[in-house]
Amino acid sequence: MVVKKCVVCGKAYDNMAANPDHPDKQICLGCLNGFILNLKTLEEEIEPLFKALETALEDLDKKL
Repeated sequence: MVVKKCVVCGKAYDNMAANPDHPDKQICLGCLNGFILNLKTLEEEIEPLFKALETALEDLDKKL
C-alpha cells in the first residue's frame, strides 16, 4: 500500500484534499486551512493599497 503524504508538510494523514486534475498531489487539511487563513489576511492587508491606487488613478483620469 502506498502512503500518500502532504506536499507541504510531508506528513501522512487520513483526510487529505486534492485537485481532481492532480490527484497524486495531496495536501493535509491543516496546511490547507493555513493557506486559506493566509490568503484572507493577505486580502485584508492589500485592500487599503488597492483602494488608494484606484483613487489615484481616478484622479489622474479626471485631470487628463
